[in-house]
Amino acid sequence: MKPIPQIVRLIMLVLLLCSAGCAWGRRSQTAWRLTDPPGLSPYSRSLNAPEYGTSRPAPNGTGESLPDDLTTNRPVPTEPTPAITPATEDDERMELIVTTVEEATVGDDVIFEIEIRNLTDQPLEGLVISCRFDDAFEFSGRTEQRVMQPLPAIEAEATRELTLSLRATQSGEACAEFTILENDLPQEVETRCVDIAPGPVSLEIVGPSRRAIGDRAEFVVTISNQSGRELDSIVAELAYDEALDPQEASAGAERLEGHLSWTLGKLLVNERVQIQVEFDALSQVDKGCVKASILQNDATIAADEQCLRIIRSAGPLRVQLRDAQDPIAQGETAVFDVALHNRSARPISTLTCTTLLSGGLQFRKAELVDGDEATGIAPRRTNGRMIFGDLPEIPAGAEQILRIHVEATAAGTAELGVIVGGLTSMVPVEVREPLVVNP
Repeated sequence: MKPIPQIVRLIMLVLLLCSAGCAWGRRSQTAWRLTDPPGLSPYSRSLNAPEYGTSRPAPNGTGESLPDDLTTNRPVPTEPTPAITPATEDDERMELIVTTVEEATVGDDVIFEIEIRNLTDQPLEGLVISCRFDDAFEFSGRTEQRVMQPLPAIEAEATRELTLSLRATQSGEACAEFTILENDLPQEVETRCVDIAPGPVSLEIVGPSRRAIGDRAEFVVTISNQSGRELDSIVAELAYDEALDPQEASAGAERLEGHLSWTLGKLLVNERVQIQVEFDALSQVDKGCVKASILQNDATIAADEQCLRIIRSAGPLRVQLRDAQDPIAQGETAVFDVALHNRSARPISTLTCTTLLSGGLQFRKAELVDGDEATGIAPRRTNGRMIFGDLPEIPAGAEQILRIHVEATAAGTAELGVIVGGLTSMVPVEVREPLVVNP
């Protein structure tokens, strides 16, 4: 065999190298596609991926190794760790349960049964229970509409039971709201309502809604036996706030500390009794109240309340409204005096008085009164109102009286109101006076 020429050997070597290089390139390209296919989702995994924790060649062919979690989209497996959840306040530390009757009658004692349950494995301490109740309820010995009581510690998973008794004094729906307080913050709230039917006696108190200091405020209390039988041992009481001072009252009144009392004794079937009291308004107050109660054998069987606002009279003119007789019967004529007092050092003129009538009152006539003399004056009627314009001048320190006669055409509670104005330097003054009209 002839030796292979040097040139031939060189050519064969070049062809061998070229064939090996091309084959390597194809295998590399195929391997790359199989190792890193397009991600189908963030959790797709390479078909030929190495085991977790190992490395693989970089796709750029440099031979450098990169961590597996940086070269794929799949999540990096880690050791399981405890889940972290936000802390939330436990709303189930205690439970408040309140039960009572659904219906009652005026004069009944309504019993509320209360349970406070400790749902925790620790004692509950420093709790206070509060109850706010409507005016139709009364708590013995208190005038406020709220009672509170601190609670002893409630042991773990234990229950504290207590009761509250409220006297039903008015008909209608009456509600009581119970609240558990901890550090003055409400924790649990429950409300219970009771339908209260009328009792054996109906009671109504009628009085003004506003007066000025020094004015008279008249209240009329109407009591009616609607039980269908005679009632014995009946007593009427009228309590009043310190801003009011009684000056006149119906016969038989006994004045005690903070209230007036009448011993009525027996009430016949369907009998009506009316009591009248006039108070002086002594001091400024947003809410001065008069509360009427009917008792039988020392138990309250009916109650009603009327409140008024007492203001400080300002300006040069003081306006007072008084009725000559209250109550009156349907069909009778009532007389109201509008007293205009000039408190300034100068005469007052150009006054007007607008009169408002309600509750079946019909205007009959009006007159200006000066001592024993009365001069008729005609109003101008506008939109159901009667306007008395250009009233005579009132000298400094003097008083003028406008007397208005009206007829009561319907039974119930009627009202006459006046608005006096006309001075550019004076805010108009409005005064109203209720009138009880019996059938």
